[in-house]
Amino acid sequence: MNVHPRSDEVPPTEYFLGLKKGDLTTTVGKTEVTYKAGADFSANVILAYWGFNESFKGAAGLADFKQALDEYLKKQLAADYGKGHPKIVLLSPIAHENVKDPTDYPDGAANNKNLALYTQAMAEVAKANDVQFVDLFAASQQLTPGRWSRSRSMASISPRKATRRSRRSSSRPSSARTRRRPPIRA
Repeated sequence: MNVHPRSDEVPPTEYFLGLKKGDLTTTVGKTEVTYKAGADFSANVILAYWGFNESFKGAAGLADFKQALDEYLKKQLAADYGKGHPKIVLLSPIAHENVKDPTDYPDGAANNKNLALYTQAMAEVAKANDVQFVDLFAASQQLTPGRWSRSRSMASISPRKATRRSRRSSSRPSSARTRRRPPIRA
């Protein structure tokens, strides 16, 4: 977002997106910090995850959110971090799982109403800026409660199903995979 959520001596996000080999020294007050970049790095794809923290402002915060997101997208689309203008993929937040434990966790239903509003706003701003948008909110509502963090459930919302490869799976012929090798003796 347009907020710098770290201490002042930490460089802005743009520094890391267009990283150049060498040192960067910043001083805030009496603190001097030197960042050492060992290689050039130029972002050409940016995965931007927006909307969750902002959604706590409810409907009252939508207009400011849309404006801030629009400004962010325009700034990033115009930027060149060393490999031309980056492609941006905007990711919505996932739905708030209601774990039905009021002593430790809030009810997810109320927060999901806000998340739905912010996800819709994100889709509109992404379309207006011709940016790819991934609606994880709608997809995550289909997951089995209590299993969101498990890989099978998360893989189920992927446009392409994730496949698991065993150690033996490879491009080698079947006979090469099954042949036992003799132990190495010293």
